[in-house]
Amino acid sequence: MTEVAKAEPQGSQAQGAPHAHYEPDQLPARKVLIAAGGVFAGIAVAVGVVSGLFAIFGWLHPIAPAEPIQRLEQPTVGPDLQTTRNGERAAIEARALAELARYHWADNTHAYAQVPIDRAMEILAEQGWPDGEATP
Repeated sequence: MTEVAKAEPQGSQAQGAPHAHYEPDQLPARKVLIAAGGVFAGIAVAVGVVSGLFAIFGWLHPIAPAEPIQRLEQPTVGPDLQTTRNGERAAIEARALAELARYHWADNTHAYAQVPIDRAMEILAEQGWPDGEATP
């Protein structure tokens, strides 16, 4: 016996393995084939069960042929998308800039007013940010 085998306690070695704590180098081919066969057999049984259920219950809800109106292509319903890149974008940006550059009441009770963005930044720079005040 080698020195490693002498250092291990008696009975620690498995039958046929050089050292009990090592894994075998090869897998037994028979066990691998049995496991693979079991997997394929399970898949075949599942397919058979599903096809049997379709055969049994398929007559309950037969699929009717489509009516002529159902075969026509249905128009899509959705938002109007941009058709030209520059023309519509310029109009949208012009409306947004006009909204930011005008005075108007922000509510129906005339308690809050909207001022142009440039004037609002000037007021904020002069007075500072209001701390602790509730905003609507």
